Amino acid sequence: MRSFLFSKFALPLHLAFIFGYLAWVQPGPESITSYLPLPFFAAGLFEITLLFPSALKGEEVAETRRRVLRSILRDPVFYIGVAAFLFIVIQTLNGPRELYFDKVAKVWHHTPGKVSFLPACLDQILSIQGAFWVMVTSAAISAIRFGFGKKARNLFFKLLLAVSSALAIYGLASYAANGGTFVRGALAGFATPTEAGAFFIMMSLLAFGMLLQELNAEEPSKYSLRYLLAVFLLNSIAALYSLSCLSIAALVLAIVVVAAYSIIFFAKRNLGGLRLSSLAALVAIIAVGSFLHYVAYPKNKLHDCTAKIFNGPWQTQEQIDEARLLRQTAWRIWDKNNLTGIGTWCYGHEGGMARYIEDDEWDYLTDPDAPHYICGNDFAQFLAEYGTLGFIILISPFAFLFMLGMTKIVLTYKNGTGKKISRKASLEDQESEVVGFFDILIPQTFAVLIAVTTATAMSFFVPVFRNPLNILTWSTLFAYICVALPKPRKFEGRK
Repeated sequence: MRSFLFSKFALPLHLAFIFGYLAWVQPGPESITSYLPLPFFAAGLFEITLLFPSALKGEEVAETRRRVLRSILRDPVFYIGVAAFLFIVIQTLNGPRELYFDKVAKVWHHTPGKVSFLPACLDQILSIQGAFWVMVTSAAISAIRFGFGKKARNLFFKLLLAVSSALAIYGLASYAANGGTFVRGALAGFATPTEAGAFFIMMSLLAFGMLLQELNAEEPSKYSLRYLLAVFLLNSIAALYSLSCLSIAALVLAIVVVAAYSIIFFAKRNLGGLRLSSLAALVAIIAVGSFLHYVAYPKNKLHDCTAKIFNGPWQTQEQIDEARLLRQTAWRIWDKNNLTGIGTWCYGHEGGMARYIEDDEWDYLTDPDAPHYICGNDFAQFLAEYGTLGFIILISPFAFLFMLGMTKIVLTYKNGTGKKISRKASLEDQESEVVGFFDILIPQTFAVLIAVTTATAMSFFVPVFRNPLNILTWSTLFAYICVALPKPRKFEGRK
């Protein structure tokens, strides 16, 4: 009995603990000691994945462990993660690069690394933190894809929602006590409102998808429905009170898309009035709550954000000019260091950002003496820091997962799936049943897909992936989409 319970809860609990730990760690040179446990967490996550994986029907424990080990060792994502870790370690050990002034040419230059043709960093402490993130993210992706079964994934997501709800409660309480945005100082892991907004958007959509999936069950659990409803509302409120116009607009648009999809899904499946009435009740709760908030608190800061969304502008002209300059600077840095990048901390004055800013552009910076800036485009900053080579290595696992997911979708459309599509369909009917869009993307999978897409779209305009919690959350949800897609009939029975 003890081994059964431990094997069932060990992996979800350990991964949820890592999420909770990262939620309170603030990136920066002064927090390096907080990141030192991450390699042990990553190693422990791999160990638990191999020791306590979810078994297939009729499979012995030893067979399950061998199957999971073979799957991980054959997985290209695992080896790409190792390559990304080694790339960042080499960049760390080969630095730091220093800024010096060439008196003859009267320009600033960076010294090369200890080995000139290898990548080098500007700040070793910040660089090695990136290696820690890669380790944990790789271990989490392997756990989601190979260690979790369906029940274990649902348990993990509920634990993850509990972590996000605790962050939301703490942040909202701090907001009420301090009378300002709750992401600066209250939550150590979030440096900007958009980082917090993106995280709570992903969590609210995950809760919404799980809520819809519970409604789709043959016998919905009232406890799970109430829990998921409360978590969804709590995370949505936290995303709203990030006071980021882009986060608020993205949240509302994403919820509308998922809700519209779900209404069509329930209607096509003929699941009865209970599901549709429950969904309508949820929409009514959101609408009534929004109306009462607008009437009861007319001077709330949230109203200022909503007014900007509809009337504009979302940003002042000074903010727009600064963001444009920082994006241009990122492309200039990458253009001069396009293979291996310039290293982390490239937006600090000590990193030489001033080299890439023209004399007449300094007026666009709101604080020219600021020690560090964050580019408004995460992908442009990753290119500037890690170069084309490092960027390709870091993005390759998700490109592989995307191609794997598209392959499963195409083969499912072509060959069908061995899994039951309709609850009341006979075996003969299932063989001839046409697989459609709503059979491949069930509500929970669709909601997670929208969550990942929303966070990705936001990262082109505001900082999202400068936060390790957002990176881990986004990566985990991305891996889940690939796993949750139905297996084509060609894949059935493959171990």
